[in-house]
Amino acid sequence: MDGKHPFRIPTRMQLLVQNRPLKRGSVDDCLVAHLELAAQRKTVPRKAMHVRRAHNAAFLFAGDLLILAALVQLAALPAVVALACLTGFAIRGLYPGWGLDRRAELSRQLGTLLAVFGLWVLFAAPNVATVAFTLPSVLLLLPIARRAVKRVLLASGLFGMPIAIYGAGSDGRRLLELLRSHADIGFIPVGFLDDHPAYWGAHVLGLPVLGDTNVVLTQAWVGVLAMPDVEQGFRQYLLEGPLSCYPHAYDLSDGDEPLRTLQDASCRSLMERLAGRILQKTGS
Repeated sequence: MDGKHPFRIPTRMQLLVQNRPLKRGSVDDCLVAHLELAAQRKTVPRKAMHVRRAHNAAFLFAGDLLILAALVQLAALPAVVALACLTGFAIRGLYPGWGLDRRAELSRQLGTLLAVFGLWVLFAAPNVATVAFTLPSVLLLLPIARRAVKRVLLASGLFGMPIAIYGAGSDGRRLLELLRSHADIGFIPVGFLDDHPAYWGAHVLGLPVLGDTNVVLTQAWVGVLAMPDVEQGFRQYLLEGPLSCYPHAYDLSDGDEPLRTLQDASCRSLMERLAGRILQKTGS
């Protein structure tokens, strides 16, 4: 992906703390700022996220359904087996599968298909020729269909979750590059937030810097703290303040436990891998 992104950036941004002290890191200062923030807090709307999740899940489900329905009609694949595959995919979190890279997707698809076809062979004793044709077909066609659907959604700007990156320094930039090179996982950066005034209004690697770290981007559903060297007191303020307003928030700065997650386990596993790469590059 280039520097463009599909999410429109609003001209008005929500400043949660107008007069945070210039000197950072003081526990007292962070406490005062946190109290100001708590009095004015407005969380990011979740309705749009749920609508996008349902939309993406429906398109990916339709792609899988089309392939399996064709095999039901053309290759005598039992409808109950096709239904079991779709159910297994849903249980394994493949709809919409945000946060899963291609390897994780293929692993979950393969595991589900082998389990379903194994039970089919064990309990229904189907014709060997039917199994020999349908299993390789689904193993080949389902990943192709999923990739094609994702490409269409990405091209139309309708796939994934927009994220705000807190910190436009080296770690934030590495995270941006990683997310752009793995666009099909569904994390779409929409803006940086950084306390350095020289960055405000500028673009870093093509991504706009939309204000300081007191800003909450209401068009983003994920907030990522990418400032490993920030003082512990100020980090806590950010995590309990602006970042807590997002449905999902992550801290890439912890060495032992690099991420704090709110809910999505698949998002956590992805961000852990990205954080590991960032920390490895930082240490090298």
